[in-house]
Amino acid sequence: MTVLELTPQRPALSWKAIIPIAVLLALTCIGVFALTLIPQSDRGQFAVVFRPDMTQEQIATSVERAKGKIVRDGGFETVVIAHFADPGFETRLKKNGALFILNPSLVDGRSR
Repeated sequence: MTVLELTPQRPALSWKAIIPIAVLLALTCIGVFALTLIPQSDRGQFAVVFRPDMTQEQIATSVERAKGKIVRDGGFETVVIAHFADPGFETRLKKNGALFILNPSLVDGRSR
């Protein structure tokens, strides 16, 4: 008898056994990514994504109505980085055409 014959052989993992691990890993990654999208405060700078049909004037008016101030553009025509001091700005922005309010570090690394 050789050493290989005495060593217990483990069957190889089938692809069906790997599926639950892959699903759990994917859900964890999606959850972590989703958490980075959520702003961590109700005041400060935020990346605001507006509807694609909005003009720059409409976007500026929407930010002003939400009692905010545009700090700079967000790299796309309908994305701006804006500063808000009033915690109720999200509701007002969404009523005036904002689709998403995101963590500004997703747009660029210059924001806090």
